[in-house]
Amino acid sequence: MLPLVLAIRFALELTLLAVYAWWGYHAAGVLGGAACAIALAVVWGLLLSPKARFPLSPPVRAGVEVVVFLVAMSLIRKMLTPAVAAGLTIVIAAASLVSTIPLWRRVENPAEGPIGAIGGVFGVDRFSLYVTGLICVA
Repeated sequence: MLPLVLAIRFALELTLLAVYAWWGYHAAGVLGGAACAIALAVVWGLLLSPKARFPLSPPVRAGVEVVVFLVAMSLIRKMLTPAVAAGLTIVIAAASLVSTIPLWRRVENPAEGPIGAIGGVFGVDRFSLYVTGLICVA
């Protein structure tokens, strides 16, 4: 299952890059499109990629990814037909739901247990992953 999840996530990341470039092109022309795509690629490479130079903890990384995807959807919501926007939303929700499975296994493992982030202020346990799953399904 993990290779399928990684393939879907990679396809979504490429789509995300195209969305930011497309929005930048419509907002400021060719240079705007290139600048948006390059800026996203740099941020993604530094913070969010599997081999990130400044890796974030899994819960913080997930939060930043959600923000990046939500911003992308808000940028292009008027450029897409409702059917395409709904389809993209369903794919993103399904990928997010499937992405919680490795975290669930990690949290369920007695040797590792729940994950704490941001100085222990934010925690990821089975309940928070359950609520995340409910949000994705809704």
